[in-house]
Amino acid sequence: MRYDEKRQISRLIQSFVAKSNATQRRGRAGRVRSGLCFHLFSSVRHSKMAEHPLPEMLRLSLSDLALRIKIMKVNLGTSIQDVLSRALDPPSTINIQRAVAALVEVKALTETEEITPMGRLLSKLPTDVHLGKFLLVAALFKCLDPALTVAATLNSKSPFITPFGLEQEAERAKAKFASGSSDFLTIHNAFASFRRASANPGFIRKFCRDNYLSQQNLQQIEELRQQFLGYLIDSSFIKVDTTFSEEFRRARYSRQRNTRFVTVPPEYDANTDMEDKSMCLFNAALASGLYPKLLNVYSSESSNGQSMKMLSNNQAAFFHPSSVNFGRRPGDLGAGYLMYFTIVQSKRLYAWETAPVDDLALVLLCGDAEFKLISNTIDIDRKIKYRVAPKTNVALKHLREHLLENLSLRFKGKELSETQKVWETLAIKVLGRVKSIET
Repeated sequence: MRYDEKRQISRLIQSFVAKSNATQRRGRAGRVRSGLCFHLFSSVRHSKMAEHPLPEMLRLSLSDLALRIKIMKVNLGTSIQDVLSRALDPPSTINIQRAVAALVEVKALTETEEITPMGRLLSKLPTDVHLGKFLLVAALFKCLDPALTVAATLNSKSPFITPFGLEQEAERAKAKFASGSSDFLTIHNAFASFRRASANPGFIRKFCRDNYLSQQNLQQIEELRQQFLGYLIDSSFIKVDTTFSEEFRRARYSRQRNTRFVTVPPEYDANTDMEDKSMCLFNAALASGLYPKLLNVYSSESSNGQSMKMLSNNQAAFFHPSSVNFGRRPGDLGAGYLMYFTIVQSKRLYAWETAPVDDLALVLLCGDAEFKLISNTIDIDRKIKYRVAPKTNVALKHLREHLLENLSLRFKGKELSETQKVWETLAIKVLGRVKSIET
């Protein structure tokens, strides 16, 4: 797996191992007793192999590393590029610049590479910056429980399994958890069902077997959920009382055989049943975190609503077979844009996890928006355009300004004034009820 900074995608590249990898594998054959190791390549091929594998710094995304450099205040230069250029195998200048630009895009860094209050919080979360931002916003929107599940799943293995020869049965079982044409909500629904089934330990194995779920992976997801929640508490972004802290500690470090689930404080998760309002807020928080990971849906006659392209580079993309949207026309999902987390280049450019994005979430939370009162349009990063009524334009402009100001204050750990709380409540109500705007 290699990350393409220019196209912001991961690429599955078939390649031979390095000589050092082959030597290591040969050593494993004799670790316990004398053994044999068979390499399925010729001696000529072996002579042409690289001595060592490509360093991670040269094949994975640099965004997380760049953020760690800023938070550690490494005194090896005045910029992230100065620091990384001193590495034994330094990345290319252009890849470093693209990684920094990605951090600026999610508001973790300023244009001058100064770390922001949100960037400091993200540096304390052991996850992708996009998922970290998603968790922070979800906590403020009171939908943290499903956000923890989704973030944990995207950082571990999928809970869904597909046994050989039972592909159709597994697909039908997964479809039962599908909701809102969203792979992310499907993940949440599957985990929530597993959590309810765990109330009866004798039933849990049958439940997982019947629904083609991996009990081991689901237990690992709960462990990651607890880790993320612990980091949010330790960073003081989430404030809990002593009673909750003690219960959380007992559950997290319990050695019981059965999984102990942690309940998110109600102050940060008011709607555990994922009704329509909380589903909209969840999607809004997810869009805020994943942006600009968007797919633009074509509605031209030639494509018949079946095509979509990446917002960042206009490259055609397709639903991965594992997605609940596979086999569906993008134009039938009821949205002009879809968000994704993983996109991988193999035979095609496949988006693994996708979901529709509400127009209002993009206007209020994403990118740099320009409200043009003369033309009655809203431009987001000069890539997304909406045409709205004059009064709607003005109202959305003020609502966005107040919402982003309040989020900034929350990230700084400051309390909101009564007026600011009114604006926050209004913004959350609007995001929870309105999905699209007039175009």
